[in-house]
Amino acid sequence: MSLFARHALLPQGWRRDVLLTWDAAGELTTVLDNAAPPDGVELAEYVLPGMVNLHSHAFQRALGGMTEKAGSGPDSFWTWRELMYRFAGRITPEQIEAIAAQLFVECLRHGYTAVCEFHYLQRDAAGSLYARPAETAERVVQAARLSGIGI
Repeated sequence: MSLFARHALLPQGWRRDVLLTWDAAGELTTVLDNAAPPDGVELAEYVLPGMVNLHSHAFQRALGGMTEKAGSGPDSFWTWRELMYRFAGRITPEQIEAIAAQLFVECLRHGYTAVCEFHYLQRDAAGSLYARPAETAERVVQAARLSGIGI
């Protein structure tokens, strides 16, 4: 596959008339500046490298809107944290995978190509460790594979 960019940000700075080619695995194979646009190749005005989300807590994506209401006392990070942990204690590994996959698709749609995921969910709703302690991490990795984002 190929793409012709009128302007592309390359490691050496902005370049004009850049032909980008990649293989079936999505690996970039050719970057040629000062090129002529080949017939039948899609054209883009500007192309930037994909961004990396360097700090993600994917499961918190499903928490949006649940903690934005004031409680009976003053709100703080600590009141938010309490609600977040209550929420986290109720979601399953399957739900974590689904939530992460949805977030990762949204990240891809907005220009992120990789994510560094941090999470601290290793216990079930009863507070016991999962039989496989890395199960939730495995689910997050599977969500990345399903969505196509690097992790």
